[in-house]
Amino acid sequence: MGYSLDELRNDITAAHAASFEPTIDYVVTKIPRFTFEKFPDADATLTSAMKSVGEAMAIRADVQGIDSKCLRSLEIGARGSGRRQTRRRRSRRGGGDQHKLGTRAPSDFLHPPRVSCGLLVQDIFDLTKIDPWFLHQLKEIFEMEQALAKETLASIETTALRRAKQFGFSDAQLAHLLKSDLAAVRAARKQRGVNTTTGSSTRARRIRAFTPYYYSSTATKTKSSRRRAKRKS
Repeated sequence: MGYSLDELRNDITAAHAASFEPTIDYVVTKIPRFTFEKFPDADATLTSAMKSVGEAMAIRADVQGIDSKCLRSLEIGARGSGRRQTRRRRSRRGGGDQHKLGTRAPSDFLHPPRVSCGLLVQDIFDLTKIDPWFLHQLKEIFEMEQALAKETLASIETTALRRAKQFGFSDAQLAHLLKSDLAAVRAARKQRGVNTTTGSSTRARRIRAFTPYYYSSTATKTKSSRRRAKRKS
């Protein structure tokens, strides 16, 4: 329209130009929403064609838990990423179906390439071309899932429980992995002080925002939560 970014106002801070880009200390992820079940004759293979009907967005202070948080926002019954991520049993590709890793499908977002089938990160990259950085994040989530499956709600230490929440495991997932139920896990988590904190999307540069984004995260206390605690004291 003839304007340059330095001539437009940043609507979030209301005090800077649109060209101003503040430093951020949070992670944002978007995952597309597919409804191929409504179109049984459609080809569900993902290509360059637009086939999603929408998307979900999530904000967290850490990387590992962002995918699980975003998946839970899709309203498809997902509890998060991992083998036990959905309320209903869904089909999964097995370890012998390595050739399917190279085929893009909507289920890839629910069932990402798994290191459990004996493939190395480099092998999965060769088949999928997914950036190794993301594959390593998935590997850490899977290893955490394996470790949690060996614990119970009574045996798990508070540090391990807090780390599991930081990795994005929902209370429902933890209830399954720890051989317990949702109410017991939630009560034990709160009793141990493993709670969510609220962060602001502009807190990295301590800039006042007129329309900030607030998000919850199980991480170290954010500036917003410390400010609330200070007011209470």
